[in-house]
Amino acid sequence: MQSMLKVRTEELEDRVEPLMAGAIARPRYYGSNVLIALIAPAVYVLIAGLVIATLASNADIGVDFGDAILQAVATIPAVWTVIAVSVAVIGARPAVPLAAWVGVLASFVLTLLGPTFKLWDWVLAISPFWQIPNVTDSDADGWGLVWISLVTLFFLLVGFAGFRRRDLARQ
Repeated sequence: MQSMLKVRTEELEDRVEPLMAGAIARPRYYGSNVLIALIAPAVYVLIAGLVIATLASNADIGVDFGDAILQAVATIPAVWTVIAVSVAVIGARPAVPLAAWVGVLASFVLTLLGPTFKLWDWVLAISPFWQIPNVTDSDADGWGLVWISLVTLFFLLVGFAGFRRRDLARQ
């Protein structure tokens, strides 16, 4: 989130226009920021998964090291979906940077508080984290990851198209 919000801050402080006047194209500039926004959290999730896998496998609680790592990997597309919302907002409608936090807020409320309030499954399914399969289940269904990956791709395309078309620091 912060990586994408930094793009807007750089625009408002007139640091992007000199770059765009040079040899850097808009998609390349925006893409480099999006790449950082996607890779950094993926690395953090993998590091957390590695720590959890190590601790759980050494604690002899029935969690295999490989299963814990695989579960961390399965979580990454959901994280990317939340980030893609901010990519779309900053790319297409940067005048409302607070909307970039919608993905984080909705995921938090639906994933952590939704079951407490006994929300319906179709409401909970709005959160990308609801779509993550339990990799230890023999009948784990990966279609949820496919769908949220498509949603992620859609939001990324909206963000890139919006950034390419708009006036920098004017909206």
